[in-house]
Order: sequence, then structure tokens, then C-alpha cells
Amino acid sequence: MNRQLKISFLVTVAVVVALVVVLIAADVDFPIGLGAPLGIGIGLLLTLPGRRLLAELGLTAAEARSVLQGERQRRSGVADLPRQVRYQREVLRARIWLAVGLVAAAVFVVAALYFFGAAGQTHEEDAPTNVWLGVSFFAGAIALILTPSALLQARSHRETARSFEQSAASARRSEPVPSA
Repeated sequence: MNRQLKISFLVTVAVVVALVVVLIAADVDFPIGLGAPLGIGIGLLLTLPGRRLLAELGLTAAEARSVLQGERQRRSGVADLPRQVRYQREVLRARIWLAVGLVAAAVFVVAALYFFGAAGQTHEEDAPTNVWLGVSFFAGAIALILTPSALLQARSHRETARSFEQSAASARRSEPVPSA
């Protein structure tokens, strides 16, 4: 599967490079409206081998992800860990992602306040460039993407931890009580 993905990626890159060379040689401007359809087409070309394999196996994408995650856990030894240890690992990961999300949100607020405060000001023509304006723009953009992603990861790990906690509790309830 991985080999097929690499091959389709290389073929796609070769087609795009050939198309760009032809457009440059013919001195044709690249139409801006074709950017999105071209990106969608490249994405479909790259995922074609994976979709074909899923169809052959009769799996949905969610089922395949679940199988792959289980196999990764089995190979790494995580699947053999006791439920309590797996619960603690997931809680730790949830806390780390929550901290990352909160720090990214704080960075976004600071960057946005600076950027919007400085963006509307006029500057003299020969004045040095305000480097922090650019830094605040990129830091804000990165934080804007990172914050929801990190918070979603935290929620996902928290839900996984909760499932381990519930399965451990149900396992404890089903264990026979030793008689005295």
C-alpha cells in the first residue's frame, strides 16, 4: 500500500511538472480558477490506490483506520499494557494537548492584538520595516490552525481515556470476589 502511494505521488508530481513546463513553453498564463480543481484532481489521483485496496477488502475508511491503529498498538506493545496504564497514558496525552491548545490560544490572542493594533497605523516611507508585524501575522496564523487541532486532540485522548476507565471498572465488577 505504501509503495503504491509513493508511486502514484511520483507520477502525479511528474504530470504536474510536465503540465507546468508545457504551459511555460507555450507562454500561457496559468489560469487562477484551475488551482482548486487541480488540487482536487491531484488528491484523487494520490488516494486512488488506497481506495481501490479498500474496495477490494470491503472495508470503509473508518474500519481500515481502526484496524491499522490496532495493529500499530499491537506491534508497539501498547495493546499488552494493563487498562490502568493505558488510561494513565491517555490522560497524560490529553493534558499535554490541552496545554498546547491553551498556549496556542494565548499566542493567538497576543498576536492578533498586536497585528490589528499595528496594521492600521501609517508609517513614513523611509521608516524601518516593522518585523514584529510579520511575526505576529505568522504566529497568529499558525496559532489559529494549531489551537482547534490541539483541543480536538485533547478531547479525543480524554474520550479514549474515559473508555479505558469504563472498561477497567466493568472488568473489576465482573471479577469474582475471593471467598474468605
